[in-house]
Amino acid sequence: MGMSVPLFIVVFPSLPHLEDSKVATEKVVNLYRERDVPVVDVADLVQDLPAKERIVSPMETHASELVNELVAEALYEMFIESGMIK
Repeated sequence: MGMSVPLFIVVFPSLPHLEDSKVATEKVVNLYRERDVPVVDVADLVQDLPAKERIVSPMETHASELVNELVAEALYEMFIESGMIK
């Protein structure tokens, strides 16, 4: 008997260039949403933040602490909604 493991997708755009990466990230987001897989579209979470607040530094464009916190909160809410966490 197989185990059922829930799938959650987090899609990170190019944080310094949200609009430039939208063509690629929208395809991924739509693919999973069409299949009813929960998706965190990070672009939606950070679109109102200035680029400098989305990244670690101009030399290090990985997600900032704030972005990681927003993603963690979004995932936590999804886990609650799915019944994984009560």
